Amino acid sequence: MNVLNSLSLQKIESDEVYELISQVSHLQELYFKWAKIYRWMLERRALIEKMIEFEKRTHVLLSKFIPTIGRRK
Repeated sequence: MNVLNSLSLQKIESDEVYELISQVSHLQELYFKWAKIYRWMLERRALIEKMIEFEKRTHVLLSKFIPTIGRRK
């Protein structure tokens, strides 16, 4: 009886190990996908910040040549 319990425990443990390996593999795939998306988000944010700075500089520059641009109602 002891041998049977030992064998069934080993089978359960090996099944659990394979399940954990499968889960880790799946999580690694998700991590790489989300890491790529996160990098794109950071790049997008950086581009938006550059665009805002460009618009501010353009507004200041244009307001020197066209006085009505600098005024707000």
